[in-house]
Amino acid sequence: MADRSIVTIWQWNCRGFRPKRNHLLLHLQQLDPSDAPDIIVLQETHADVSLSGYVAYNQVTHHPLPHPVTAVLTRRTLAVNRHDLPFPAVHHVFLEILPQQREQPSLFILNVYNPPRSTEDASLLALLRAAAAKAAKSPLLILDDFNVKHPDWGYSKADGPGRRLWQLAHDLNLSLLTDPTQPTRIGNSVCRDTTPDLSFCRSVRDARWSNTHQSLGSDHYVLTIQVLTSPSKPRPHTARYTDWDAFRERRLHSATSNIEDLSTWTDQLLADLDAVTASIPTTKDHPATDARLAHLWAARTGLCNRWQRQRHNRRLRRRIAHLGRTIEQHTTALARQQWEQLCSGLSGQLGCKQSWHLLRHLLDPASAKSVARQQLQRVVRAYPGDTPSLMADLSAKYLQLLPPGTPPPPLASYSGAPNPRPNRPFFSCGLPTGVATKLPTPPSRFMPTLLLSPSFRISACSG
Repeated sequence: MADRSIVTIWQWNCRGFRPKRNHLLLHLQQLDPSDAPDIIVLQETHADVSLSGYVAYNQVTHHPLPHPVTAVLTRRTLAVNRHDLPFPAVHHVFLEILPQQREQPSLFILNVYNPPRSTEDASLLALLRAAAAKAAKSPLLILDDFNVKHPDWGYSKADGPGRRLWQLAHDLNLSLLTDPTQPTRIGNSVCRDTTPDLSFCRSVRDARWSNTHQSLGSDHYVLTIQVLTSPSKPRPHTARYTDWDAFRERRLHSATSNIEDLSTWTDQLLADLDAVTASIPTTKDHPATDARLAHLWAARTGLCNRWQRQRHNRRLRRRIAHLGRTIEQHTTALARQQWEQLCSGLSGQLGCKQSWHLLRHLLDPASAKSVARQQLQRVVRAYPGDTPSLMADLSAKYLQLLPPGTPPPPLASYSGAPNPRPNRPFFSCGLPTGVATKLPTPPSRFMPTLLLSPSFRISACSG
């Protein structure tokens, strides 16, 4: 089982998200669930982003450009608070990842993009100071494409913005995670590979940075950051499977003919049920990787490796560009085909659970249980007092508990007409009718599960 305290983050300058969306989606599908990212930090999106299984937080203010430049995708199971910093001239998104327990610190993530010829150096430094002040002593990650130069980041010399950013990082006690020996941007025939994508952290117990060397059609590699924080991911869902034949066989030997103590009998019944019930962790049902797409990925990787040794080979560069366009077209066709197959599979099966979940999400995405749980986490996190004060306020407002030592008021006696029918015992001829009316219907949260012990016998009605 994956560690709920480890958060996996991808940092990627996609250089336009729309043409690479399906490429990213299919790449995520062929990954192992333990390697899939919990958070995807994007720069140069040039559009409002969206991705299946993730919640998108696009840049709010993007003046003077007509489209957002930065975005962050988080898993739907994560509870997130968005904070708006008063720096509209800097492309950024600032999020707070809430932990499962209120006493534990949050994880703050700042996504920043600074254009190569930007003149907002003072605003950028002020944004970093404001984010560090907002995070205070909580873990902070700053993932950015600064486009500034400094020898500590793999450049031969430093420029003015690079020196000022280097000094600010020391003033704020920021630790650099990026390995300068592994370039994050692919150069060309006249420009070498560089490291404009930087990753800083502060107050993080354990952070690991790695370069996947997967560009997914961009000229920037996908970077992976794993941090050890407070548990912020919910427990994985498990499906319970009960072997009812084994349960009946077990009850034939353990069930008693006379029930002397109801509590003991129910405890033994539940113990027998747990003994034959297995918990199976559920995973996403991803389609198999397309053979042609896998071949195209392998061919592009081989051509890129050859181009690294032959930077002046224009023909090789054109072949890589043509192969990238072919991958883009093929991933678009595959994504459309997967959606059509899903709709065709659900056609005529409105009674299954998957169909209703999909329709409910399309009609009202905010009606999901995960949304209500995350909203409750935000409300609890925003409470100014401590946890005992929160519990006391909730009890006083909703439960109306009596003060300690106060006896409960006497219960009112029944004053209506006598009706002995509800308290009469069950008759054997009435049970089959009641059971038969419930068994054909599928189980749901509105109907309790009917559990009959093998020792419970229904005899035929006589006379």
